[in-house]
Amino acid sequence: MTDTILERLRENRSFKVNHCPTARPHRKEKRSWQRNQVPEKNCQCDDVVYTGEFAVKASFMCASIVIANVNTKCYKWEIDYCSLLYDPEVVRSNKYSYRQVVKGISAKELREKLRVASSREAEMLAWASPELKDTYNQGHVNIRGVPFSISRLRKALMYQEDQVFDITLVTWHDEEPLYNKDGCPMLFIVGGKHHITVLGQHPEDTAKFVGMTSIGYDAYTD
Repeated sequence: MTDTILERLRENRSFKVNHCPTARPHRKEKRSWQRNQVPEKNCQCDDVVYTGEFAVKASFMCASIVIANVNTKCYKWEIDYCSLLYDPEVVRSNKYSYRQVVKGISAKELREKLRVASSREAEMLAWASPELKDTYNQGHVNIRGVPFSISRLRKALMYQEDQVFDITLVTWHDEEPLYNKDGCPMLFIVGGKHHITVLGQHPEDTAKFVGMTSIGYDAYTD
């Protein structure tokens, strides 16, 4: 069956890479939790697209948005983006904090929440003091205690309308020292057709600000 959304994303020049990375997978053996087989030859499938300011064709490493067909056979995507959710050893290690955000929300509903949040922030900052404007985490929304760029989330939902998603946040534990937080939190937006991964703000950047806009999913107790 043709994936019309991925087709449109591949044609959109703002999505930098319209196929999986060109580099060969770094892990050569399939693990028990994995669904996809290790390819005999290096795959360059087109059921994964990704983008980001520093995204490169060779690797997912610098991508901030990755969108895959849920039935993709891409082994590289699976080992880079599914281990956090599906590898029992990783989940049980307690290295990360798993925070359920919401289940059964449509792309249209989520996009509307972002629109309202953006409008509310603009209205608030229009009357804010210069000090607040300098310290407020503008253009970001609070998702279970982690800032995510509104524009990045909108881009991740491009062309999506009625698909229904379950959303999970994977991040560092709150008590983890800042110097140990060596990567960005990840938001997994998983629907019946697409598996979307969006990177959050790096903890070092978050530490520079006080306050961000809510879309109703801020509360969390680790």
